Amino acid sequence: MMRTRGLSLLMAVAGLVGWFTVRVNAQTLTTLHTFQWDSGSNPTDGAQPLAGLVQGTDGLLYGTTEFGGTNALGTVYSIATNGTSYHTLWHFGAPGDGFSPQAGLIQAHDGNFYGTTSGGGTDGGGIIYKISPGGVQTILHSLTGNTQGSYSVAGLVQGSDSNFYGVAAHDGLNGGGTAFKITSAGTLTVLHQFGAGVDGEEPSAGLVQARDGNFYGTTYRGGADGQGDFFRLSPGGVSANLHSFKGGSNPNGGYPQANLLQGTDGWLYGTTTGGGDSGAGTVFRISTNGVYTTLHCTLLPAAVMGRAPRPACSRPAMGISTGPHTMAVPVTAPSS
Repeated sequence: MMRTRGLSLLMAVAGLVGWFTVRVNAQTLTTLHTFQWDSGSNPTDGAQPLAGLVQGTDGLLYGTTEFGGTNALGTVYSIATNGTSYHTLWHFGAPGDGFSPQAGLIQAHDGNFYGTTSGGGTDGGGIIYKISPGGVQTILHSLTGNTQGSYSVAGLVQGSDSNFYGVAAHDGLNGGGTAFKITSAGTLTVLHQFGAGVDGEEPSAGLVQARDGNFYGTTYRGGADGQGDFFRLSPGGVSANLHSFKGGSNPNGGYPQANLLQGTDGWLYGTTTGGGDSGAGTVFRISTNGVYTTLHCTLLPAAVMGRAPRPACSRPAMGISTGPHTMAVPVTAPSS
């Protein structure tokens, strides 16, 4: 299942009412590269980069494109920070190879870059691969779909044990996707099967390893209210659902899709693409034991909503907590 990534509809509405305006002072935007893939005249360039960049130890920026390249099914590229030295390092889509990477790359301790593709491989469920800074690609594993999951659109994270951890959004035993770990040699272990009962489904964001050694993430769907959930996963595969998003006009938010970030205060911070007072999404924080707080609701103007915003969204500084149980916002760093 494919989804439009981002808030294109919201931005279109915002453009009509004229509120989506950001003032930036003393900033200069420089275009470093314009993707100009054409199957005839420019077949080696990429097209439609969906993921962010990573800066390698050599100072170059590395990224992926979902389409383009000689097979029209995506590329890996590098570029200097001043826009020079753009090189296509890999063209996806050959028989047995993966295609259409939606996730970015990470550079591991061994100096190679690691990533996933949303499709392709020997079983059609996508691949996990490594690629050297010079463009030598190695397929580490092809996802089988039925038990291992498929459609991995989130990036990998290298754990403190040097293994790589990731998620696949579709398939698996329950049809809700999987979480897995894989060694640098390509040995894959499924850690969790999403989708059973009120478990989350369709993990679309990557995992983050917190300072307690566990991994944390979100699912786009599922949970008790069908709007996604927040979960904890140990390196050994012990999982716990800590929070279910409620969506709708509830300040709680719904359908999280982006990676979490652990702050210096120990809290995990994230966003939802839906929910909140006007259904336009939220910014939230959550502790490693599931204490959840909505920090901000993205609000459409009253002229669009037909009413004023509710206080729970318009005044987050009041300390309103919107977890599964009403509670006061902690004033100290959360315990792990």
